[in-house]
Order: sequence, then structure tokens, then C-alpha cells
Amino acid sequence: MEFPSENDKKAYKKAKNKLRRDKLILLIIMVVLCIITVRTELPFLYIVSIIAFFSFWWIISGFEKALKRSFCPKCHAHYDYEEDIGWQVVDETVSSYETGANKKANVEFICSCPNCGHEKTFTKKFTVATVSSSGNVKHFDIRTLAKKYFF
Repeated sequence: MEFPSENDKKAYKKAKNKLRRDKLILLIIMVVLCIITVRTELPFLYIVSIIAFFSFWWIISGFEKALKRSFCPKCHAHYDYEEDIGWQVVDETVSSYETGANKKANVEFICSCPNCGHEKTFTKKFTVATVSSSGNVKHFDIRTLAKKYFF
């Protein structure tokens, strides 16, 4: 088994450190907001604090998920999209709403680690077309959506 390159190790460590820093900043902001809220006794600040907390937490969780899907879970080598990631459309569904319709595609991803050979498989659902109530159709390129999912 090869070990990840120094660049992969640095990229993974840098991304993990950024997440830790962002979580610490979120915690500090929440403590400051809580202190201000308690001192001023303004009820709307409680709501603002809660909304701010969940908004930041949602953003940081997205970065954490992106980090997990871009690196091998075993050796932390970075996946090269062109070389190490394959995908295929498993099935497509069309859902109809009063306001229009959506066409969704389930895409199965297979990530093969270039260093240890570990394979990770998962499925993601993408919206590939929407139809508005006025009949306007908007198509999304599945190749672009799949590539953006990893960046």
C-alpha cells in the first residue's frame, strides 16, 4: 500500500484545520450572542441567535460533507475527479406538482482510492430538469452537476 503524497496529506490536514477553526469561530459568535441576549433581555435576539447558530452550523456541515467525499476514508488521499471517480445514472423519476414538474436522476458514484485501492460507493439524487407552471423547461447537465458535487 502506498501512502498518500505529501500534497494530499497537507490538503487534508489544511481542510480539517479550517473546519475546526470555523467551528471554534461559530462557538465564539454564539457565546457572544448569548451574552448580549442575556444582558439586554431583548426577546428577538434569542430568535436571531438561534437562527444564526443553525445557519452557520448548516454551512459548516456542508463543508464537512464535501471534505469527506473528496478524500479516501482509509488513507486520506485526495480523489482526482477525472481518474478516480466514476458515475452512472441509475434511474430517473418525474414528479408533478401544482406549480410544475421536476425530473430527478439518481446517480451512483464509485470512488477508487489511487493509493490504497479502497472503493467507496454511494448514490446522490440530482434535479436534471424543471418545468414551471407557465410551461418553461429548464435543463441541467448531469455531467456538470456530478462534477460540481465534488468541488
